[in-house]
Amino acid sequence: MAHTRESTLTRETPPSFTLRRLAQGVLVALALGCDGAIPLAQAQGLSPPLMPGLPMAGPIPGQEKAIPVGPIFFKGGPREASQTVRALPPETQRAETYYRRGRAALDTATTDPATEPGRALALMKNAVADFSEALRLVPGNANGHLQRGLAYQALNEPDKAIADYGEAHRLDPGNVAPLIDRGIVSYTQKQQYDLALDDFTKALEIEPNNVIALTHRGLAQAPRRAFDKGLADLDRAVALAPRFARARYYRGIIEVMAGSIDRGLADFDEAIRLDPAAAQPYFDRARVHAWQGDHDKALADLDRVVTLTPGAAAAYYARAASHFAAGAYAQSIADYDTVLALAPDLAEAVIGKCLAQGLQAGSSASASAECERALQRAPRSLEAQEANALAELQQHNVSQAIAGFDRVLKARPTEAHALYGRGLARLERGEADAGRADVALALKINPAVGATFAANGLERPAER
Repeated sequence: MAHTRESTLTRETPPSFTLRRLAQGVLVALALGCDGAIPLAQAQGLSPPLMPGLPMAGPIPGQEKAIPVGPIFFKGGPREASQTVRALPPETQRAETYYRRGRAALDTATTDPATEPGRALALMKNAVADFSEALRLVPGNANGHLQRGLAYQALNEPDKAIADYGEAHRLDPGNVAPLIDRGIVSYTQKQQYDLALDDFTKALEIEPNNVIALTHRGLAQAPRRAFDKGLADLDRAVALAPRFARARYYRGIIEVMAGSIDRGLADFDEAIRLDPAAAQPYFDRARVHAWQGDHDKALADLDRVVTLTPGAAAAYYARAASHFAAGAYAQSIADYDTVLALAPDLAEAVIGKCLAQGLQAGSSASASAECERALQRAPRSLEAQEANALAELQQHNVSQAIAGFDRVLKARPTEAHALYGRGLARLERGEADAGRADVALALKINPAVGATFAANGLERPAER
């Protein structure tokens, strides 16, 4: 595997997670992507990276030397490299200088969790400029195209990354790295799963025991629900490199998606033991704990994610949702505030904060203001409509609350929380029969919905 360089440099803006209601302490989907009887099996976006911007498992133990460390224009070891650079032609020496600076910028931007997002973006753009200048000085260098591809991948410019990886492969067809990296981009940024599988398979034809290719091809089977094929590749990767945390972690994802929750959790546990500084396995283990209703364990894992990635808005967003599920609304609001400081345009965070304030005792006025802001950010969002209606109900503005719940129920006639909320508003307005009918239907759909409202100070008028 002399040519292989693993890359998981993808940085994206925080994804728009599905926003659903939390009922009776069970986290259904807010930020953690759980949906259905075996929720992770049906969740969208399970391709890596599951949480963009988070560091993932490191290099394969014992194979770190397989990563190129010498100059871009020299195929030798690091000891000989320094002597060789001095003997290169002037243009090549200048190209090497640009390459090294670009490589340093890219490494800082993509591997150091402490790098502020704005600075990381600037560093990645600088890296592209440096690699481009190196290629201008000495055209036709495969590793130069490979490195610029990594920079474009980190900037979430997949078409440019794929073009550079394709050129690197054309120039050096025996090198598996461009194939693997192109497959990763096709999978994670283009959702072109068949193309990704084809590239991983071509890499394995060149190097049958390439653990990185096996690991990624295994996970790339997930969208096709070819879990047996995925597990076969990942089992082989684990056998070849038992201490490679990423193979364990990806196998855990496939196992959870296939319904083997306990085996998946065991692989997450082992991945964390092997690489405790990688945030991604903690995040996805938290997803499973949240679905199981174990919010203490979910929050413990998310606390670790936040510690490891203090500048990642998605980490705070997920923890805010888990605090919400546990009924810790003050902590949830604090995390949403952090999210909005890091990602001011994330409408889902405004909606989440609105919901948390609406359910926090004594904060109905501030909730109403936050929900108005949520509606301005996402006027078509049913979640924003429902959250705003809840805030209106908290303040006993029953006509506005009913109008808001009506809009939600027009699109989702069986939304239990909207039905129950409208029922309470109708009862308060004196529409006894219609109110009772709404409440009864809501309880038939979700028997726990009344307890959820009552726990947050919203009881049926006759019970006040």
